[in-house]
Amino acid sequence: MSLSKWEIQQNLIHDNWQNTFENETGLLTFETKEEAEAELTDFLHDCNEAVNDGFLTDCPDRSEFRICLAVSL
Repeated sequence: MSLSKWEIQQNLIHDNWQNTFENETGLLTFETKEEAEAELTDFLHDCNEAVNDGFLTDCPDRSEFRICLAVSL
């Protein structure tokens, strides 16, 4: 049984990668890399929809994000 956790990190500036995905209980981690990929895909889709609806002026590019192993016990 793996105790690995995955996270989505965003390149904020000068290769300063940080987990910026959170909910009311704190930073999000995922059981699998595939779950993290799906969350990122959903997030970018929602951003594109917000741009199309006029709520945002632009959407972040997928290259600004990476999926990393956060914890492995």
